[in-house]
Amino acid sequence: MPQEARAPRVDGDQSPEAKASNTGIGAPILVDKEVEAKCAAVSPNVIVSLLNVIRSTKVQRDEVDRKLADLEQQARGALDSVNAKLSSAKDELERIVEEENEFQTLKKGKVEVEVEVAAGRYKEEDTIELKSLTR
Repeated sequence: MPQEARAPRVDGDQSPEAKASNTGIGAPILVDKEVEAKCAAVSPNVIVSLLNVIRSTKVQRDEVDRKLADLEQQARGALDSVNAKLSSAKDELERIVEEENEFQTLKKGKVEVEVEVAAGRYKEEDTIELKSLTR
């Protein structure tokens, strides 16, 4: 049988089969004849061992990615919780400030009434009623 005339190969050239192959984990790895010849001295056990290391590394990477996604989700939940508590604390602080302002207004009114009572503008019963309101 006549052999096909082939152009000289340049290192790194691959056969069409090798170029078309998927070299992902678990997929058959196709190599050209030149690479096969160079690798014939490599023990199949070494190749299997390397493939196992590659698979193990991929599994570990996937596990790290899952753990990272879980941690990101936990961080988002914690941030949401902190933001909710912060909002609640802000609302409480606004309520306290409003009560303090009302108290200061009442206190100021009480002082003004006491000054007017001292000046004789109100009767005694009016001051008793005002005192009961400011307590």
